[in-house]
Amino acid sequence: MVRAVFCGDRAECLRRQLTQVLRDDYATTQEEMSLGACSVAVPVRHRDEVVAALGLVVPSLKRDRPKLVTALTVAARGVGRALEFRPAEAPDRRGVS
Repeated sequence: MVRAVFCGDRAECLRRQLTQVLRDDYATTQEEMSLGACSVAVPVRHRDEVVAALGLVVPSLKRDRPKLVTALTVAARGVGRALEFRPAEAPDRRGVS
């Protein structure tokens, strides 16, 4: 979990937060943007590159963080797989019911 850390060396704080996000493979906020709003986000990968992120905002992450991270990760993998689909590669389904 990444928390806002107010310290004299902002660059060092950011470096620590980014290192943790890379290690955990998700990021969270706790009322950093709005009171009563926490968020969690995971990367969407396509061919081993991060191409987007999926996230959501909830009132609290205290109890449900593992469930939310798991659900978002599953959804992000599905989006990543869907990016592989090309309509030109779709089988001809005319006449199939």
